[in-house]
Amino acid sequence: MHYRPRLLVSAFLVAAIIGPLGCNAAPDNPTDIPDNAHPVLVQPLPEAESLRFYSGITTQQRLVVRDSATWATLWQQIVAPYQPAPAVPSIDFAGNVVIVAAMGTRNTGGYSITVDDVHTLADDAWISITEQSPGSGCIVTDALTAPVAVVVVPRFAGRAMFLEHTSQTTCQ
Repeated sequence: MHYRPRLLVSAFLVAAIIGPLGCNAAPDNPTDIPDNAHPVLVQPLPEAESLRFYSGITTQQRLVVRDSATWATLWQQIVAPYQPAPAVPSIDFAGNVVIVAAMGTRNTGGYSITVDDVHTLADDAWISITEQSPGSGCIVTDALTAPVAVVVVPRFAGRAMFLEHTSQTTCQ
Protein backbone atom coordinates (compact mmCIF):
# COMPACT_ATOMS: atom_id res chain seq x y z
CA MET A 1 0.00 0.00 0.00
CA HIS A 2 2.69 2.49 -0.95
CA TYR A 3 0.47 4.21 -3.49
CA ARG A 4 -1.60 6.21 -0.94
CA PRO A 5 1.06 8.86 -0.10
CA ARG A 6 1.70 9.40 -3.82
CA LEU A 7 -2.05 9.57 -4.45
CA LEU A 8 -2.49 12.18 -1.71
CA VAL A 9 0.39 14.25 -3.01
CA SER A 10 -1.06 13.99 -6.53
CA ALA A 11 -4.47 15.06 -5.27
CA PHE A 12 -3.02 18.12 -3.55
CA LEU A 13 -1.03 19.04 -6.65
CA VAL A 14 -4.08 18.69 -8.89
CA ALA A 15 -6.15 20.82 -6.51
CA ALA A 16 -3.45 23.49 -6.49
CA ILE A 17 -3.30 23.50 -10.29
CA ILE A 18 -7.04 23.31 -10.97
CA GLY A 19 -8.07 26.04 -8.55
CA PRO A 20 -6.58 29.00 -10.39
CA LEU A 21 -6.81 27.58 -13.92
CA GLY A 22 -10.46 27.28 -14.68
CA CYS A 23 -12.71 25.76 -12.05
CA ASN A 24 -15.15 27.71 -9.99
CA ALA A 25 -16.17 26.56 -6.56
CA ALA A 26 -19.43 27.78 -5.07
CA PRO A 27 -19.07 31.32 -3.72
CA ASP A 28 -22.42 31.13 -1.98
CA ASN A 29 -24.66 28.48 -0.50
CA PRO A 30 -28.10 29.52 -1.75
CA THR A 31 -31.21 27.53 -0.96
CA ASP A 32 -33.46 28.51 -3.85
CA ILE A 33 -33.35 28.87 -7.61
CA PRO A 34 -34.64 32.29 -8.75
CA ASP A 35 -38.14 32.10 -10.21
CA ASN A 36 -37.02 33.59 -13.53
CA ALA A 37 -34.03 31.23 -14.01
CA HIS A 38 -34.18 28.91 -17.01
CA PRO A 39 -33.48 25.16 -16.93
CA VAL A 40 -30.70 23.99 -19.25
CA LEU A 41 -29.96 20.60 -20.76
CA VAL A 42 -27.82 18.44 -18.45
CA GLN A 43 -25.96 15.72 -20.34
CA PRO A 44 -24.18 12.98 -18.36
CA LEU A 45 -20.73 12.34 -19.82
CA PRO A 46 -20.95 8.75 -21.18
CA GLU A 47 -17.23 8.08 -20.63
CA ALA A 48 -17.65 8.82 -16.91
CA GLU A 49 -20.68 6.61 -16.27
CA SER A 50 -18.60 3.49 -15.58
CA LEU A 51 -16.46 5.50 -13.13
CA ARG A 52 -19.31 6.93 -11.07
CA PHE A 53 -18.69 4.83 -7.92
CA TYR A 54 -14.92 4.41 -8.04
CA SER A 55 -13.31 7.71 -9.01
CA GLY A 56 -9.91 8.93 -7.91
CA ILE A 57 -11.33 12.07 -6.26
CA THR A 58 -10.94 11.39 -2.54
CA THR A 59 -12.42 14.64 -1.17
CA GLN A 60 -15.82 16.27 -1.56
CA GLN A 61 -15.63 18.69 -4.48
CA ARG A 62 -17.95 20.81 -6.61
CA LEU A 63 -16.26 22.07 -9.76
CA VAL A 64 -17.08 23.88 -13.00
CA VAL A 65 -14.45 23.21 -15.67
CA ARG A 66 -14.25 25.83 -18.42
CA ASP A 67 -11.16 24.86 -20.48
CA SER A 68 -9.50 21.79 -21.97
CA ALA A 69 -6.21 22.07 -20.03
CA THR A 70 -8.01 22.04 -16.70
CA TRP A 71 -10.29 19.26 -17.93
CA ALA A 72 -7.32 17.06 -18.93
CA THR A 73 -5.77 17.49 -15.47
CA LEU A 74 -9.02 16.79 -13.63
CA TRP A 75 -9.81 13.77 -15.83
CA GLN A 76 -6.49 12.21 -14.81
CA GLN A 77 -7.53 12.58 -11.17
CA ILE A 78 -10.98 11.09 -11.85
CA VAL A 79 -9.55 8.01 -13.59
CA ALA A 80 -6.53 7.59 -11.27
CA PRO A 81 -7.63 4.12 -10.01
CA TYR A 82 -7.84 2.70 -13.55
CA GLN A 83 -4.97 1.23 -15.57
CA PRO A 84 -4.68 1.90 -18.38
CA ALA A 85 -6.32 5.28 -17.87
CA PRO A 86 -9.19 6.00 -20.26
CA ALA A 87 -8.51 8.76 -22.78
CA VAL A 88 -9.64 12.29 -21.94
CA PRO A 89 -13.12 12.82 -23.44
CA SER A 90 -13.31 15.65 -25.94
CA ILE A 91 -15.46 18.60 -24.83
CA ASP A 92 -16.42 21.66 -26.90
CA PHE A 93 -15.55 24.32 -24.32
CA ALA A 94 -16.56 27.11 -26.70
CA GLY A 95 -20.20 26.20 -26.04
CA ASN A 96 -20.10 24.01 -22.92
CA VAL A 97 -18.70 23.56 -19.43
CA VAL A 98 -18.21 20.37 -17.42
CA ILE A 99 -19.67 20.10 -13.93
CA VAL A 100 -18.02 17.61 -11.58
CA ALA A 101 -19.54 16.73 -8.22
CA ALA A 102 -17.60 14.31 -6.02
CA MET A 103 -18.56 12.88 -2.62
CA GLY A 104 -15.06 11.93 -1.57
CA THR A 105 -14.02 8.55 -0.20
CA ARG A 106 -16.64 6.43 1.56
CA ASN A 107 -15.91 3.27 3.57
CA THR A 108 -18.55 1.13 1.82
CA GLY A 109 -20.68 0.94 -1.30
CA GLY A 110 -24.25 2.22 -1.43
CA TYR A 111 -23.32 5.87 -1.92
CA SER A 112 -23.99 7.91 -5.06
CA ILE A 113 -24.10 11.50 -6.24
CA THR A 114 -26.07 13.16 -9.03
CA VAL A 115 -26.33 16.52 -10.72
CA ASP A 116 -30.11 16.78 -10.74
CA ASP A 117 -30.60 19.96 -12.75
CA VAL A 118 -29.03 23.25 -13.72
CA HIS A 119 -30.78 26.61 -14.10
CA THR A 120 -29.24 29.79 -15.47
CA LEU A 121 -30.08 33.45 -15.16
CA ALA A 122 -27.95 36.08 -16.88
CA ASP A 123 -24.44 34.61 -16.58
CA ASP A 124 -24.95 32.67 -13.32
CA ALA A 125 -25.99 29.05 -12.74
CA TRP A 126 -27.77 27.22 -9.93
CA ILE A 127 -26.71 23.57 -9.83
CA SER A 128 -28.75 21.06 -7.80
CA ILE A 129 -26.70 18.18 -6.36
CA THR A 130 -28.01 15.16 -4.42
CA GLU A 131 -25.81 12.92 -2.29
CA GLN A 132 -27.45 9.53 -1.65
CA SER A 133 -26.32 7.35 1.26
CA PRO A 134 -27.35 3.85 2.36
CA GLY A 135 -29.70 3.44 5.33
CA SER A 136 -28.77 1.40 8.39
CA GLY A 137 -30.47 -1.77 7.11
CA CYS A 138 -28.92 -1.70 3.64
CA ILE A 139 -26.56 -4.41 2.45
CA VAL A 140 -23.54 -2.71 0.87
CA THR A 141 -20.22 -3.73 -0.59
CA ASP A 142 -17.30 -3.75 1.81
CA ALA A 143 -15.03 -1.61 -0.33
CA LEU A 144 -13.82 1.96 -0.45
CA THR A 145 -15.79 4.00 -2.96
CA ALA A 146 -15.47 7.56 -4.24
CA PRO A 147 -18.69 8.51 -6.06
CA VAL A 148 -18.56 11.18 -8.75
CA ALA A 149 -20.99 12.76 -11.22
CA VAL A 150 -19.71 14.34 -14.43
CA VAL A 151 -22.08 16.25 -16.71
CA VAL A 152 -21.87 18.70 -19.59
CA VAL A 153 -24.09 21.80 -19.74
CA PRO A 154 -24.24 24.86 -21.99
CA ARG A 155 -21.55 27.40 -21.19
CA PHE A 156 -22.23 30.12 -18.62
CA ALA A 157 -19.70 32.79 -17.71
CA GLY A 158 -20.78 33.77 -14.21
CA ARG A 159 -20.91 32.22 -10.78
CA ALA A 160 -21.89 28.65 -9.98
CA MET A 161 -24.11 28.24 -6.93
CA PHE A 162 -24.47 24.66 -5.76
CA LEU A 163 -27.73 23.66 -4.08
CA GLU A 164 -26.95 20.70 -1.83
CA HIS A 165 -29.46 17.93 -1.09
CA THR A 166 -29.08 14.64 0.75
CA SER A 167 -31.15 11.49 0.65
CA GLN A 168 -30.93 8.15 2.39
CA THR A 169 -31.93 4.80 0.91
CA THR A 170 -34.43 2.90 3.04
CA CYS A 171 -33.73 -0.82 3.23
CA GLN A 172 -35.64 -3.52 5.09
